[in-house]
This record gives sequence, structure tokens and C-alpha cells, in this order.
Amino acid sequence: MVELSRLEQAENLLTEAKARNEELNQQINLLKESGLADPNLLEKLSDIDNLKKKLKKLQDDLEDNEDELDETKKKLKNKVADYNQLQQDKEKVDNDFRKVTRQFEEIQHQLEETTESLHLKMESLTFVQSILTAVEDNDKQTSETYSKVEQLATFIRSDLKDILKPYVRQNGNNAALFGEELMRWEIVQKKSWIAGKTTIAFVGEFSAGKTSIVNRILSQDNPDVPRLPVSTKATTAIPTYITGKPHEEYRFFSRDNKLKKIDKSDFNRVTKEVLDQVGGMSNLIQYFVMAYKNENLDNLSILDTPGFSSNDSEDSQRTLEVINECDALFWVFDVNMGTPNKTSIDLIKKHLHKPLYVVINKVDTKAPSEVESVEKLICDTFQREGVAIEGCIQFSAKVPLNNIMDPIKSVKSTSGESAYLRSLQELVVQVKKDAEKKVKEENREYTDYSSQFDEALQQFNDSCNTLQENCDVAVNIIDMSWTEQTISKLWGNEDKYELSKEDGKHLKETIVDYIAGNNLQVIRNNCELISNLSQQTQQAYSKLIEAREQFQSLTKAEQTLQKNIQLVKSK
Repeated sequence: MVELSRLEQAENLLTEAKARNEELNQQINLLKESGLADPNLLEKLSDIDNLKKKLKKLQDDLEDNEDELDETKKKLKNKVADYNQLQQDKEKVDNDFRKVTRQFEEIQHQLEETTESLHLKMESLTFVQSILTAVEDNDKQTSETYSKVEQLATFIRSDLKDILKPYVRQNGNNAALFGEELMRWEIVQKKSWIAGKTTIAFVGEFSAGKTSIVNRILSQDNPDVPRLPVSTKATTAIPTYITGKPHEEYRFFSRDNKLKKIDKSDFNRVTKEVLDQVGGMSNLIQYFVMAYKNENLDNLSILDTPGFSSNDSEDSQRTLEVINECDALFWVFDVNMGTPNKTSIDLIKKHLHKPLYVVINKVDTKAPSEVESVEKLICDTFQREGVAIEGCIQFSAKVPLNNIMDPIKSVKSTSGESAYLRSLQELVVQVKKDAEKKVKEENREYTDYSSQFDEALQQFNDSCNTLQENCDVAVNIIDMSWTEQTISKLWGNEDKYELSKEDGKHLKETIVDYIAGNNLQVIRNNCELISNLSQQTQQAYSKLIEAREQFQSLTKAEQTLQKNIQLVKSK
């Protein structure tokens, strides 16, 4: 580029010199024609030689520059070729770099996924290990409660069941009292954290705002009261009871109905992702019990659940196992998410037997008219599906806390009562009444057979007396009427006794008609009747003894049941 600039300058100078040379040539020609010599013109003529020399030099320089230009062009061409090659090389290197960069990013992403997966697996293994090695919570109060409940449950499923077996076999509707219902009662009774408290359960889709609602209930808008120390994922991965205690603790209820302790760090590992890694966690854990110091939990126990999800049957199953142990269910909806799905409603209709409240959360994110439309849509959906709801609550972080506390306070606690035990007691009372009635019936039957037996026995005695009297008559006839006659040798020289015709007839009638006929038949009938009545009386007596023993067993069982129930109530 420098050489080209110099060439342009030389060409410009040459052009200028030629112009001046032309001008001087014209002036010289004029001077020659006029014959006059102007000093200025002479001076200019002297300059011509100098200009010619300069021109010559410029021409020489131009030729030199042209040679240099050719050389420079060659070099430039080579440089351009080199540049193009370098540019191609650079593009190839850039492409390779971009390819390597993409491969690196893919490997880095895979590494991050693998690292995350490995982290989840390690978390899962640590969590499973902590669950499998967890020790049973054997504090004195819990142990006593377990002992009393198990003592009563064992009595019900063994002794009482055997005693009531005939009645239960006849009335299959009561069979569940010794199976599924007994197991459910036993599990609930061991939950000391809900004893004497109102227990409410929250369900809802992820991010519906359940945890924020629970925290407001716990804090009662007091900033000094501690909130839930766990994330939403942790509390909704497995059903979790939240209760109050003087100190913080974390426990879980195993599938073999044992309460065990774990560390807070292990509890906080319970995320949905970790559980998905483990699989089958419901075979190890029924639910968690989280306790920490909060006076607002003195009369309240909160159950946070996974909720109902059409995509996760295990979540739904975990929820169904515990919601009916609560006094009421609060279903939380995000006002921006619409209505409940059909699967969830069907599960509620089939399994829920407790009052249901609907909570429409985050209402401050929509206009009041839109909130009313959402509420109407949800309520209409439940009504159309035949699901009764106790109330529809509009709630958010900004609305008054009473909007949800008033419905909670209206919930009646049933933890101090036991519908199961009442049903069992009513069954025992009814069976005992039936047994007492049976005793009376068997006693009447035994008394009736005894009376008939005594009457038949009396008839037998009377028949025997009549037979004796007729025998005496016959003997008297013989003694008073026959005469001894001597028989000739022709007849064997035997003695012969004879009666008169009239006495013989009388004797025959007495022996044949009365003794051999009527008397013996009456006695034979009496004996058969006595034998039958004796057997029936014995059977009636055995039934009476059996009925009395059953009644006595029921009475004793009722007393034992009442005693064990009182022990459980005093826990």
C-alpha cells in the first residue's frame, strides 16, 4: 500500500511537469517569433533544463517504481494467497473448535446429569440406610401406650373373637371388627400426637401453596414463631404429621407399626427425587411424625400429604391410608390452576368419610370477579359429581387469617372417642343380650322337658300301681276260687286245680285284658316316653349349661374388654 501511494505521487508530479513543459514550450515559441528576450522568460528557459532533468529523473524513478510495483504485486498476490490459506485454516480451526466446544458442553451436561444422578443415588442410599438402621422410639409414655393398645388388640383378635365367633359367622357385617377395622384402630390409638387434638389434613397439587398456609396457621402471623423447617418437597413426599412438643424430633411409622427415630438431616433428604430413586418406599414407611416447639400445635395436629395425582398412584395410596384418621380434609387449589381432575374426585367419593373443605389459594393474584368464577366452577364440579363440601375458603398471604382459622376451629375432634370401640361394645352387649335370651329359652325348654319327664314318671308309677292292683286281683281270684282235684293214674297221677267257670272268666279277663293287655301297653308306652323325655331333658340341660357358660364367658369378656378400654383411655 505504501508503494502504490508513492507511484501515485510520481505520476502526479510527472503530469504537472508535462503541463509546465508545455507552457514553457509555448512561451519559447512566442519568444522566437518576436525576437525579443525577456529576462523573466530567460529565467524560465533556464528552468526548463532543470525541469527536464527532474522529468528525466521522475521517468527513471517511475520505471524503477513500476518494477517495484510488479514485485510488490507479486508479493501482494502471494500474501493474499497466504491470507486466503490462513483464512481457510482459521475457518477449519474454528469449526473444529466449535465442534469440540459442543462435544465438551454435551460431556459437561452428561457429567452434570451423572453427578446429579449419583448424588441422588448417594442420598437415596444414605436415606435407606438410615431407615433400615433406625431405632425404635422406646420412651416410657410411648411404650406404655403401645403395651395397653396391644393388650386390648390381642384380647379382641383372640379371646373375644373366639367367644363371638358363632355370632360373627352368622352376621358377616361384623367380621371387619376383628380384621381391617381392628388394625386401623390399633394404628390410630398408637398415634399419641393426635390424641386429644383436632387433626386436619391438607392435600393439593404441587405448588398449590399448602406449606405457606400451614406456616400461617402455625405462626398465627407472629414473626417470632418458627415456621416449618422443611421444604415443600420434603413434607409432601410422604404423609407427614406436624405436631407440637417441647423439643424438635423426627420419627416415622414403619409398616410393621413401629415408631422409629431418625435425624433431621435424614428427614430433610426426603424429596420426591430421592424417593423416585429408591422405589417401594411405601413398603418401609407409612408416614413421618415431625414435632417441634410451637404452642399453636398444643390443640392441633396437621397432616401434610402428597395429595391425589392421576400420574402417581403411590402418592394417592399414601394419602388415602391416612386422611380418614383426621377430623377434616382441606383441599388446596391454586386459583390459577382450575378445577380438580376426575381421578381425584373419584378417589374422594370412594374413600373419604370425613368433612371436606375447599381452599382456593393465592386469590390476591386475580380480580375478585375471576376468583368468584373459579370458586363457582369448583363448587359446581363437586356438586355435579355428588361430593359434599362443608365450605369454600378464599385465602392468600394477604387475606385475614380468620378466613381459614374459623373453619378449622369449627372442626370437631373425634380423637378422644372411638367409633370402633363403641361398635365393638355394642356388638358385645347385643350378643350378651342374645345369650341371656338364649339362656332363658333353654331354661324354659329344660323346665318344660323336666315337667314332662316328671309327669311321665308319675304316669309310670301310676301304671305300675294299677298293674300291681290287677295282679293282686288275679292272685286273690286264684286263692279264693280254685279247688284241688286228684287226678287218676291215667293222667299221670298229677294234682289238678280247677276254677269255676265264672271265676275262670274273671281271672282270664284280669290277666289277659288288664295285666297282659292294657297295663303292660301303658307301662311300655310310659317307658318309651320316659326314655325320650330323659334324652330330651339331658339335651336341653346340656344346651342350658352351654348357654349359661357362653353367657358367663360373655359377661367375663365384657368385663375384661371394659377394663382394657379404661386402661387405653387412661394412657
